[in-house]
Amino acid sequence: MRRKPLYRSLTFWAGILMMAFICWAWWDSFTHATDASSGTYLLRNELAAIHLHHNSELAPALVGSSFSSSRKACPPDPNLELSLFPALAFARGSLQPGTDYDPWIITAPDETMTGWMHIRPPEDWLLVLPHWLILLAVALPWFLLLLWRARAALPGR
Repeated sequence: MRRKPLYRSLTFWAGILMMAFICWAWWDSFTHATDASSGTYLLRNELAAIHLHHNSELAPALVGSSFSSSRKACPPDPNLELSLFPALAFARGSLQPGTDYDPWIITAPDETMTGWMHIRPPEDWLLVLPHWLILLAVALPWFLLLLWRARAALPGR
């Protein structure tokens, strides 16, 4: 039996569409901040990464609330040097009682996302997933699946 050409493959087009969406979200994250929140969790697409934040200090009335989302334009700060390929990061809150801090000492976007965790309680955490890593996590299995498909289509197999 002859296999369908690659351009007629659902796997091929599903991968192309997923990667196109990730690339669009990556590009959009430089000019807009998009938030989605539910309970004590906040998901934000901003500065070439997706940020998942757990905020233990939300008002009790908000914790049981349903899903909410927002989108706002946020042009890049000319004082910050933006990175197209930010690092994967995880940070926990480390606020010590009576600690004196200056929240404006932050100098780079990576520090902006994780650096302010020093003023958050230890129950809070932040996970920064860069878009390049998400794109790689989608593209690699997609490419391997297409290779497997092509190999299975070879004559004599």
